[in-house]
Amino acid sequence: MTKLERFAQLDGMLQTSQAIARGIIKPTFYEYMLSLEKVLTNQIFVR
Repeated sequence: MTKLERFAQLDGMLQTSQAIARGIIKPTFYEYMLSLEKVLTNQIFVR
């Protein structure tokens, strides 16, 4: 991995963490957790 590739990778990670910190991803993550909870609940009670 070259220095430029490593920088690009770290920059991407930084941007992702900044986006999470600003709450851009929170609504999507919340919806994902709700849907996951529904799936798990359905699997438990269907049996």
